[in-house]
Amino acid sequence: FTGEQVRIETARCLGCGASVVDENKCIGCGVCTTKCEFDAIHLYREHPECSKMYRSEDKFKAILPYAMKRGLKIKFGRKSQ
Repeated sequence: FTGEQVRIETARCLGCGASVVDENKCIGCGVCTTKCEFDAIHLYREHPECSKMYRSEDKFKAILPYAMKRGLKIKFGRKSQ
């Protein structure tokens, strides 16, 4: 690439229309990484010790206990008057 071609290509990144990224609203879902045809976008965790991450295949191992506990609280919890 010439210098001008590099400038044009880098200006196009995240402007292709496949995904729109507002860094102030980014929640780290990773959809932009799946939409980029050139595999140019990668997400990294700066503080992995601050939260737990689960593979999508294992998400119910994390969600199910919480959902059951929450369901019991809703069903048998104190009724407001």
